[in-house]
Amino acid sequence: MKKLGLALILIVLAGGLIKVVVLSKFDMDLAAVLPAVVAALTNDARRVNNEASLTGNALLDKAAQAKANDMATKGYFSHVSPDGTLPWQWISRAGYRYEYAGENLAVNFEDSDRVVNAWLASPTHRFNILRPQYTEIGIGTATGIYNGRQATFVVQMFANPAK
Repeated sequence: MKKLGLALILIVLAGGLIKVVVLSKFDMDLAAVLPAVVAALTNDARRVNNEASLTGNALLDKAAQAKANDMATKGYFSHVSPDGTLPWQWISRAGYRYEYAGENLAVNFEDSDRVVNAWLASPTHRFNILRPQYTEIGIGTATGIYNGRQATFVVQMFANPAK
């Protein structure tokens, strides 16, 4: 009888441990910065402010991803990379020709909603999100080390193609 009781206790403890591991993994997946969600939230903000929605562009995604990867690999957070690369150069390197272009950056956010809300609370980032000259968007995310700890880097590129 004691062995049966001990076995039941071990089964309950193991089940609890499995539940914690599975739920924490599920919560981490829900709390990710997702480019499609960032784009949708950005367009929601534009609509609320009577601006046209932005169209996703694969070349801008490529530029934003390259910039996010660079920041994650080199551990910096800045519009200008340590080697002096400017935001516009990432866009041009991706093969996108633009008339207007802009960039928003974020680091150390765990979900898309918080990233976009932080940008909207900042006048310069909000200006980029709502700027009527922009018609297209690209977003990139990468994980790397920043200030000695793991971080998610988010890059949002805006542009209007050259005529």
